[in-house]
Amino acid sequence: MASRPVSVDTGRAALRALIKEGSPLGPLKVMAKHVGRFFQIPIPGFRPFVVFGPEANRKVLVTERDKVLWRNTDPVTDLLNRGVLVVDGEEHDRYRELMESPLHPSKLSNYTETMIGQTDRVASTWKNGETVDMLVESRKIALLIIMQTLFSKDAWDDLPRIWNPILKAIKYISPGMWIIW
Repeated sequence: MASRPVSVDTGRAALRALIKEGSPLGPLKVMAKHVGRFFQIPIPGFRPFVVFGPEANRKVLVTERDKVLWRNTDPVTDLLNRGVLVVDGEEHDRYRELMESPLHPSKLSNYTETMIGQTDRVASTWKNGETVDMLVESRKIALLIIMQTLFSKDAWDDLPRIWNPILKAIKYISPGMWIIW
């Protein structure tokens, strides 16, 4: 996993993209274009990998996964502590195995009715002429689908109580300036 040096021009382009887009995604796109689709950001105490596209993801998740340690000190590990996203080795493999059967593509057609039903349920709360944040609404639909299909739990009545804490957790772990720290 050798890294190529970054030119001053690339650094400037990344900085311009950060200012223009106001998001870390801008500079990451610049880096992917100039450095490659798989690279590491060398920050003291935190060395995140950036992966773009299916080939690079396969490399990180399958063919060269033993070269990458997932456990970092960041908001994700602080919040989750243990789990498939933040552990390595045999423990990660055990969690991944538990997830594979219910999430296998052959099983997805079994979830179609639930997906449509939960989407209709959330959409029924929208009022004509009202503007809704589709990212928030999509997350709500996804949560309801996951809870119903994977845990046989209808979380609809729990949404008023759990939704704001979930949004706070998402905001806490979402990429932001903490990546630089």
